[in-house]
Amino acid sequence: ELCNAAARLTDLRYIKFLRERHCPWSTYTCASAAGCNNLACLTHLREQGCPWDGVTFAAITSERNTTLPRECLIYALENGCPLDEGSDVRQVVQYMQNASIPLSMAITTAAVKSNNIDTLKHVLTSGAPMDTSTCAFAARYCPALPSRSLVMLEYLYSQGCPWDERTINAAAAHPTAACLQFAHERGCPWSTTAALTAAFVGASQCLQYALAHGCPYDEAVVHAAAAQRSSECLQVLHLAGCRWSVSVAHTAASADSLSCLQYAHQHGCPWDMTVSEAAKRHVECLHYCVQHGCPVLPSTMEEYNTILADD
Repeated sequence: ELCNAAARLTDLRYIKFLRERHCPWSTYTCASAAGCNNLACLTHLREQGCPWDGVTFAAITSERNTTLPRECLIYALENGCPLDEGSDVRQVVQYMQNASIPLSMAITTAAVKSNNIDTLKHVLTSGAPMDTSTCAFAARYCPALPSRSLVMLEYLYSQGCPWDERTINAAAAHPTAACLQFAHERGCPWSTTAALTAAFVGASQCLQYALAHGCPYDEAVVHAAAAQRSSECLQVLHLAGCRWSVSVAHTAASADSLSCLQYAHQHGCPWDMTVSEAAKRHVECLHYCVQHGCPVLPSTMEEYNTILADD
């Protein structure tokens, strides 16, 4: 907080004094300088590596600031300060054009994050740049607007926006495979972690599509499905030919995933005493192990019998 207070002062000696004594700063420090239109301090802070984010931009464009255009706003826009989520992106674009400030990737990213395809179109037709991160941001799943990712990705693809594995990773986290299929069919490369991403979030449709179309995966994907208690993903992996191991059953038992433990065991996954030991912290899983012949330590069996007696 001391650095935040010093950032409001025009005399840089105070902020320098505090930093020389390792006084902590944060994004709010830049916001403090920017909110007071203290360009000298903001410039110094950024040159010294002080972080900034949408809070800085919000401080500049706050309703309390009625003297736009402002030096700090120009500096922030010229140097790629992230926009605040509540910013009117089109208004910012208009201001930048009027001030002859080149549009930056920060503007494009803000347009994508706005979840508004018309805003994105306006920004790109106004000359804002785009790169592989643009498609990656667009492909992220938005629960409130489930079809938004595909609409944005289709538009970006039509505009020649480049993409890479990050787009596939983002699309793999969707509950449906539409976005993933769109990207894959148009040449977006598989990543080594796409299947893992799908399993980790329980996106069984994406996982099924990925495995059916050559996406690489390893045992870590199977463990992710079990750890996240997704029997649907575990089934997809099993039908795709994944190899069972005792560690898969152990992971399911440790995660208290009875459905995964049942599916794995019923479809040939081996188990041993380590599985029942992992299950002993979870009564339903331990009960399943005991009832279906999993090896159990005598001490664990005593605990199990005690639980039954108490019930």
